[in-house]
Amino acid sequence: MRNESKQSNILKGIILKNNRFLIIRTDRIGDVILTTPVATAIKRSVAGSHVTLMCRQETAIIGERNPDVDDIITIDEDGRSRSFFELVKILKSGNYGCAIIVHPTFSLAVLTAAARIPLRVGTGYRFYSRFFTNRRYEHRQESVKHEVEYNLGLLDELNISKSKPEFKFHFTDSDKKAADNTLKELGLHKDDRYCMVHPGSGGSAMDWPLRFYAVASDLISSEFDIPVLISWGTAEKNLAKELVMQSRKNVIALPGVLSLPALAAMLCKAEFLLAPSTGILHLGHIVGTEVIGLYPPIPHESPVRWGPFGKEDKMLVPDKDKCPDCEGKNCRKLSCLELITPEQVLNAARKIFNEIDAKKKLSIV
Repeated sequence: MRNESKQSNILKGIILKNNRFLIIRTDRIGDVILTTPVATAIKRSVAGSHVTLMCRQETAIIGERNPDVDDIITIDEDGRSRSFFELVKILKSGNYGCAIIVHPTFSLAVLTAAARIPLRVGTGYRFYSRFFTNRRYEHRQESVKHEVEYNLGLLDELNISKSKPEFKFHFTDSDKKAADNTLKELGLHKDDRYCMVHPGSGGSAMDWPLRFYAVASDLISSEFDIPVLISWGTAEKNLAKELVMQSRKNVIALPGVLSLPALAAMLCKAEFLLAPSTGILHLGHIVGTEVIGLYPPIPHESPVRWGPFGKEDKMLVPDKDKCPDCEGKNCRKLSCLELITPEQVLNAARKIFNEIDAKKKLSIV
């Protein structure tokens, strides 16, 4: 007990002396979104703290639009990866007291050690964990908690208190104007009601068949008499076009790939978003949009781990026991998502519209 108290005092002393934190998350959009509550927790607990996010250039905007992130470092620049020695130099110049490696790799572990950052927090279950000064012994692959909870758990190794996770993503008047201009280009007014569908996952999730998206879009458009807008990312233009071609009417693809803030502004005004387990689903959730997510019954890909935090009630997961191709946890056929029907999506949409109508009645009363 005395050793634990001594360790706690040492940690507090280092943090008080140098309250510059570096949070490292170098994978994809959704992963970075689910990491940002770590920055907020630090800001709440450590007075005068400075938080830098180290990420990829394509996800930097997530940190830039979060008021609890003070600075950004990208591991790439203008299409090229920064060299190891370039990054060491950058990190040394930042004079960080603590690095939190949320998604660890061997190179990142060595990098933070080479930059001589005094406190380096990471997993205790890798061969390179010796490069971390503070190790978290928790197996994420068991997926018994949400990714946000795993991320915040790293702060336990610094004796930093945690509170309820909070997500922040600010968009500007320019972002709102870009969203309104997009609606105008599609022949819609900025006050028109619509829902959005994002069928692509960029390979980060199991895909629902495109023909199912088409049927679901038709059902939604017909029942609620609203347009269904199809958003798409880089290299997904043909996917969006094909979805529109397979649909009957009032299903419209966005004219181009929007910036994340402009897309966030559009999502914010949508009745709901239908998407697989991807970053756009998390973006919609953190700006307040209702989301319908499509998830496989695989533990490490389930909504328990990767769903919109605190909003798992409208996540659709197939019953794997009804899948004739199922090979258990090691299944590679990946056909179980076909057990989710367009009618199930329509029922989830009905639930959302019923909730919207109930809120309107309460506001009138």
